[in-house]
Parts: sequence; C-alpha cells; structure tokens
Amino acid sequence: MFSREYSVTTKYGYEKNIYSVYVNYAKYISKLNISIDTQEWRLKHIRGFLSYIKSKKIKDIEPMDVYDYFRSIENLSVKTKEHRAVCLRLFLNYLYENEYIKFSGYNVFPKIKCSKEASMPSYYTDKEIKLIVNSVNNKARNGKRDLAIILLFAKFGLRPRDVKELEFKNISWSDNTLRIVQSKTNWINILPFDNDVRYALLDYIKNERPLSDLEYVFLKNSYENYNDHFYYNVINKYIKLSKININSRRHGPYIFRHSKAISLLKDGNGINTIANILGHSTTENAKVYLKLNYNDLKKTSLEVPIWNR
Repeated sequence: MFSREYSVTTKYGYEKNIYSVYVNYAKYISKLNISIDTQEWRLKHIRGFLSYIKSKKIKDIEPMDVYDYFRSIENLSVKTKEHRAVCLRLFLNYLYENEYIKFSGYNVFPKIKCSKEASMPSYYTDKEIKLIVNSVNNKARNGKRDLAIILLFAKFGLRPRDVKELEFKNISWSDNTLRIVQSKTNWINILPFDNDVRYALLDYIKNERPLSDLEYVFLKNSYENYNDHFYYNVINKYIKLSKININSRRHGPYIFRHSKAISLLKDGNGINTIANILGHSTTENAKVYLKLNYNDLKKTSLEVPIWNR
C-alpha cells in the first residue's frame, strides 16, 4: 500500500517530512477498526490538503493554512467539503496528539454541520439504469468486460471495491450465486444472479480476460487488477453514451447502489431487507433511502379533488 502511495506523493512533490508523517498516519489508521475503503477515503482527502501546503514543514502548519485551503476549494460541492473537513479534523487531531503541531482539529473545526440537502444521494430510475446497461456494446473493444462490470453494479448495488476484489472463489457456477465479502463491513452476502450476469461473466472470462494466475476476475493485465478510479471511468462513460439527462446528479459507481435501494424500496421491501442486501452495518445507514423515496413520491403526488355534494 505504502509503495503505491509513495509514487503519488512524489508526483505532488511533498517534502520528505510531510511524506513521513503521511505514511505514519496511514499506518495508524490501518490499525483502527475501520474498513480499507474508509481508510483510503480519509487518506484521499488528506492528500488534497497536503498537496496544498506541500512547501511547508508539518511543524509550521497553522490554523490559517487550513482556512486558506478551504477557501481554495470553495467551488467543490457542499458534501465534498464536509467530507474533507471531517477527515482533516481527524488528521489534525492526530498531529496534535503526537506533538507535530500546537492546535487540534477541534480548534479549527469545533462543529461540522452536515447539510441535509447535501447528504441526499443521487439515484436513477429503473428505466434509466436499463438505458445505461443497453448502451454497452459487448462486441466493441473491452465491451465484454464493461458489460459484466455494469451488470454487477446494476443488479446488486455493489461497492466498487467489492467488484474490484471479486475472485473466482466468490462465484458458484453450479447454483448461480455470488459470495461477496462486503468491503466495508466484512459481512458475507450470498447473492443469486440471473442468466444475464452469468453469460456476461463467462463471455468476458473466456474471450477477453488477460491470461493470468491471479484469482481476481477483472484484470488490467496479467499481473494486476484495476484501481478504484477505473470503475468510475467505466460507469461515467456509459452514462454519457446512454444520453441520460443527469442534471445535477452524481454519475459514478455508487449511483447503482443508491438506485438499487430505491428500486427495492418501491417493490415493497423493508429497510432491514435493503440493509442486508446492500451490506450496510446498520439500518440507520440505509434510512436515507426512505427520504429519497418520500421526496420522489411528493413530486409525483396528485392533489386530492374536493367532493361537492
């Protein structure tokens, strides 16, 4: 992990002391009881700040540097800025507790107010999801790979890392099921798949997958699998090809996850069922979909006419 991050940091031109602290922080959070996805999510936002102050030494960081950084990203979405504030507060607390700096994250961010509007995830209708799937040409270059990936996202609402780390041992061809170890919770989900998924996977594996001894299903070449950003690019490509009007909606892999939740909810499934299917650790994490469904119903509701006797 750290050798990969080193290539990133040297590209940004960090000072040696900054890189050393970054690596130590990465090691520190790797020992916490949080998923790999959450670890990388924190580090991604920390890298944004470190790139901004790359000419400084860690011990010279001041609260004004943090404020100036947030002024420099004011055009980002409210949700992204909230994420960065949360991650940066944790990082600054770590620096303070280890006596790198003289102020804590709570000195800079006493309270981070989350916007209700910003916390609402984007989703697409069943019809729009079908248009995205149908925009994949499995006869084009990498089309077999892309169709298999899109179907896994669309049918199951998987997290990107769940697809990235899918191995042959997770697929049971005899009873058409996937055995997914959820990347965020480490829970095991047994998911039945239909013939569309079966044939798409087999077509890719037999006709397009690079020859390799690796167990990962989706490979960039014979010795490595794809990184997380690759899956964003694939999804974004076919959303554009589908010519769906995305408006202000997001257009990465998680839109399938949110859309799957709404589809399940509209089919009459309870929040417990949805949380189990999507691999949420608690039902609280899935309750945001209730808000989405309620807002959608409000948009399509009709005024009740007054009955005059």
